[in-house]
Amino acid sequence: MQPLRLQWVIGLVAVTTLAPTAAAAATAMKAAMPEQASVSEAPRFQGPDWDGTRIVRLQPSGFPGLPGSLVRRLENLGCTVPQSYEPSKVPQNVIRGSFRRPGQHDWAVLCSRRGVSAILVFWNGSPDSWSELAPHPDTNFLQVTGRDAAGHDIVGYSRLLGVAGRHTILDCNAANGTPLPIPLSALDHQGIDDAYAGKASEIHYLRRGRWLELPGSD
Repeated sequence: MQPLRLQWVIGLVAVTTLAPTAAAAATAMKAAMPEQASVSEAPRFQGPDWDGTRIVRLQPSGFPGLPGSLVRRLENLGCTVPQSYEPSKVPQNVIRGSFRRPGQHDWAVLCSRRGVSAILVFWNGSPDSWSELAPHPDTNFLQVTGRDAAGHDIVGYSRLLGVAGRHTILDCNAANGTPLPIPLSALDHQGIDDAYAGKASEIHYLRRGRWLELPGSD
């Protein structure tokens, strides 16, 4: 029994030494996601409303501003781009910003494949240089967004990407009430706001080749 007890103690120490900001961001996003249904509630969370088949997914060619070389790369990768339930005059989840250094124009795309979406960041707009981060099942981002005339749940997809600049990062960090985990001088480019629409978000920020998770909106 001694080895099991030792493993338990080591695991407890590892959990309690997580960085406060990363833990807070992860906790906020986890709290925003719907809880698993109990056995008695299971019928509500089954069927086409909840299995992801009704999520609106656009082909990469449906984004007029996206360079043709990136459209072809996304098509070759088998990507579609899921759309959130929030009304928008333009297609969502394809954004442009400077995510590595000031003045560099990068593209970030929410790529859905086989029911899982990840953020693909194409550096300097190159179809041959990209990073992939934050993969999550699409069904994790389904929530009830209203009721129809018959009183039935309306279920909508809720993952939404945005560009987070210096002021947004500082405002979100101040609202979170924790010290910024990087020096202010390092906030010289933009982050990717990864939101559970209407609930919470986290900000992916590249620092020395590593993606950090900073507090987003709450």
